[in-house]
Amino acid sequence: MNYNEQLNAALNFGLLLDALECDGQLHRVSTQLKPKGKNGWYIAFNESPTLVMGDWQRGITETWKPDGHKQTHHEQIAIQKAIKAAEAERVKNHALATRQALDIYSHAKPVTEHQYLIDKGINAPNVIRCKDNLLIVPLVDYNLDKPVLINVQIISEQGFKKFTKGGRVTGLCCPIELPNNEPLTRLYIAEGFSTAVSVHQITGYPVLAAMNANNLAPVAKIARRVGLI
Repeated sequence: MNYNEQLNAALNFGLLLDALECDGQLHRVSTQLKPKGKNGWYIAFNESPTLVMGDWQRGITETWKPDGHKQTHHEQIAIQKAIKAAEAERVKNHALATRQALDIYSHAKPVTEHQYLIDKGINAPNVIRCKDNLLIVPLVDYNLDKPVLINVQIISEQGFKKFTKGGRVTGLCCPIELPNNEPLTRLYIAEGFSTAVSVHQITGYPVLAAMNANNLAPVAKIARRVGLI
């Protein structure tokens, strides 16, 4: 087994780590996209060169093995168990984060003014809230029977941003002035919250804030699937 190849595969995937623990257990690590969080994970094995890894924020999983390596039946079973364990951990973390996000948003109040909005030169959309002088930006899933709040982004006066710990982001968006039960003639999708609000103020059309560049395509696909565009 080439340990250095495994480690390089993990680094190329986007995980931030100095060493691999080859014990068949799930290990949470930081990622290049989220160096201060623990959205990345991997499972390395003692008797197999196969490496299973993923990124819960991006919603992706990858299984790596050296070129030419043929997995045994025992390895295949171990890999499937590893993937199931990671999925169970993801579901648990997402559910906890959603409960926290709903609690934060439900106890927040409508925004009157906020330094971040003033600095960006934007108005406060109806959907955002404020709690303890922090902006609370809702992230909604439109891929369900009805739009459901799944996560929130918290923004300080200085512009520091964070999502609910362990929460899902991929496929979620913040709707900026999206009308209820009215046909849309045009819809924009922007990367960040302040950009989305600026686009709405300039064009007058509703905008979906995808929150990061990697989420633009997933949000666009969902918006088309559910008939928003």
